[in-house]
Amino acid sequence: MGIRTLNRLIHRRGLLDDLELCDSTVIIDGSGLFYHLYFDCLNDNGRSGGEYSELRRITSRFFDAFVDRCNIRCYVVFDALKSEGNISQYLESRTKKIECTRSVVEHGEVTEIGYRAPPIMGKSVLKQTLTE
Repeated sequence: MGIRTLNRLIHRRGLLDDLELCDSTVIIDGSGLFYHLYFDCLNDNGRSGGEYSELRRITSRFFDAFVDRCNIRCYVVFDALKSEGNISQYLESRTKKIECTRSVVEHGEVTEIGYRAPPIMGKSVLKQTLTE
């Protein structure tokens, strides 16, 4: 789900420094990685129903680059737990996504600007690729 406006805040204020990591361990947000690999790397608009074999290939290449180039060990975390304070926001967000997905199914188009429907088995493919 992410933290709203965090990306914009970081880039506007220049809060990040480039680092060269080698012989290290990193923790990666699994949901964020899935959306990045599927929508940004595959350039899928959310209507094709899933490019699972291509997602698998891109995922493998992504992690091979960490190991082959820099000897970096990756841990991917899929956070499914929500704090009590954010449960209403979480439910509201999920309801909105369900409504947008219904619109894609019924009308073949997205009524919500910026919404992309992920393939139903996408995260499962990512998890399976990571365990191999």
